Amino acid sequence: MTDEMLMELMAIVGMANKTNALANGLQIEIDEPYKNGGLQ
Repeated sequence: MTDEMLMELMAIVGMANKTNALANGLQIEIDEPYKNGGLQ
């Protein structure tokens, strides 16, 4: 993995973390299809 690839991966993980923190803070209810991992 190159340094550029690692930096991009870290940016994606950081954005996902912020999104999860926001959703947890706002106590957003999970949509029904995604409650069991999205697998039907």
